[in-house]
Amino acid sequence: MLIFPMTEEKTRRDQTYCFTNISEEPLTWELTPFASPYVKDADSTQKLYRVSYDVFKLSPLAGVLQPDETQNVLIEFCPLSKGSYNQAWCIHDVTDRQGSSIRFSIYAKASPSSSSGRSSPQQDIVPQGLTPTNVSKSRTSHSNSKSQDQEPVTP
Repeated sequence: MLIFPMTEEKTRRDQTYCFTNISEEPLTWELTPFASPYVKDADSTQKLYRVSYDVFKLSPLAGVLQPDETQNVLIEFCPLSKGSYNQAWCIHDVTDRQGSSIRFSIYAKASPSSSSGRSSPQQDIVPQGLTPTNVSKSRTSHSNSKSQDQEPVTP
């Protein structure tokens, strides 16, 4: 599981996910989302929402690794509202006919902006970019990550 530090809403924080080709053959890989991103605690209702925008942006999404080479993937977290965000991704071996893949999860928390000047929350307003859902959990696994500085982002 890759875990981001607390991030203010409407800002961007970057981390790097690293993986290594430990085989003796070149690896042609591709990153794909396993499921849509979800957020909870985005409002006072405690509902779980599906995120309808790219809250996590990964780059590059594909490539070729030679034996013992390591790939660094930049992951940007860009939340538009407060809450606990989660999304599962898969690294696929494109040339493997059996469909080998490794799944990892990204987890991040966003706090309200210190300059938002919000009044008391309203329970009937769905935060921007979110859709109500009944999904409860996603699976996790381990990763290596490096945190970088937080930057403002425009919604």
